[in-house]
Amino acid sequence: MSKKKKPSGSKSSQPLYKKMIQQRDVMVPMRDGVHVCIDIYRPQASGKFPAILAFAVHNKDLQTPDIAHAIPPQPAWSPLWQGGMEAGDTKYLVSRGYVHVIGNPRGVGKSEDGGSPEWDAYDLIEWIAKQPWCDGNIGMIGISAFAGAQWRAAMQQPPHLKAIFPYDACNAYGDIFGFRDLYPGGVLHPFTYLIDQLGVIHGVKGRPGPLSPEVEHLWKEAMNNRDYKIYSTMYNVLTMKGQHSPLVFDTLIDPFDKEEIVKAAEENFKKIKIPVYTGAGWYAYTYKMHLQGAQHWYSAIKVPKKMLFNGPAHLERPFHSFHDEIMRWYDYWLKGIDTGIMDEPSVKYWVMGENKWRYGDDWPLPETKWTKYYLHSWERLRIEPFTPSARDAYDEPDAFVQMPPTQTRTIQKLRYMTDPLPE
Repeated sequence: MSKKKKPSGSKSSQPLYKKMIQQRDVMVPMRDGVHVCIDIYRPQASGKFPAILAFAVHNKDLQTPDIAHAIPPQPAWSPLWQGGMEAGDTKYLVSRGYVHVIGNPRGVGKSEDGGSPEWDAYDLIEWIAKQPWCDGNIGMIGISAFAGAQWRAAMQQPPHLKAIFPYDACNAYGDIFGFRDLYPGGVLHPFTYLIDQLGVIHGVKGRPGPLSPEVEHLWKEAMNNRDYKIYSTMYNVLTMKGQHSPLVFDTLIDPFDKEEIVKAAEENFKKIKIPVYTGAGWYAYTYKMHLQGAQHWYSAIKVPKKMLFNGPAHLERPFHSFHDEIMRWYDYWLKGIDTGIMDEPSVKYWVMGENKWRYGDDWPLPETKWTKYYLHSWERLRIEPFTPSARDAYDEPDAFVQMPPTQTRTIQKLRYMTDPLPE
């Protein structure tokens, strides 16, 4: 592992403004006349300021300063922890001399319906740049869905978007719930089902409509899948033909990666032209896409870039973590202040077990020594290859046997582990 010199850093930014102007439920016209709904928070002072936009499908009314006051930051194990509170600490940002804009694209929350949301972020960024309180320098903030929106906006290259900070960065391959990063190895899990239950998207929940011939064929195959029939929650989604939980429906009828999606992603990487600070927490291995996405984005883009991996516990909600680092990033790229952030190693990562920060020049770390592991018996992994025709030359690892869930309440686990690591 890398033990590069710890960056000297600089002092945390200090508040410059004590009072804030709030404008709630502002309706902003898009290029086709549909309006999106936003909240604007800015310093109560004369002059123009850079703006930081949070724009995603999570309800903007859960991101407000009064909600943050009512629900002070909750750890992941708190019953009041709500994953969608991800747009950033408004009071912190505004006090440091930034305008914080939070909104929902069309078809979500209080925004209007109709047309395509493809250019909503672009149009909103350019609208913000023209406002009398904005100096024309715009960045973005927010994690998860708010991070995915940053990547999509940056690919469209709006002239006034100068840098982004997409943390818990969503998929690099495909849309926000693309298959490759979300289901590595093709193992399906229920994350999209769970996230759908909190949506404020204006979805249709009427009678199931007709499907295209291609989708109808896939749907009939899925409906006859005995494994799906066992799990009534999944089968229920199938019967509704995509009217309910469309993310789950699309995966159930067609659970495969696509070559054309990979090729499109490789072209999209080339469209990122502005500085990026990305990353994720090690907790994100559970639903894959944040951890996988951050690494794939970072390795593929060719711009000034940095990456941060934090510890194993989910970030507190409402999101307020490492805002000092976010300020150093935007003070540098939006205000032109030399905070020293670009003189430091490109990658900062928390090493679990050692419980220390380490630093590297790239990711994967150039000095990494890759080790191949082999599946062994009794849940073990080994680094020695098997000797052909010897007694240890297992053709296959131990069997994994799971009784049908209809016949048992015991769910077996499949795991293979190394010996304890010396360091």
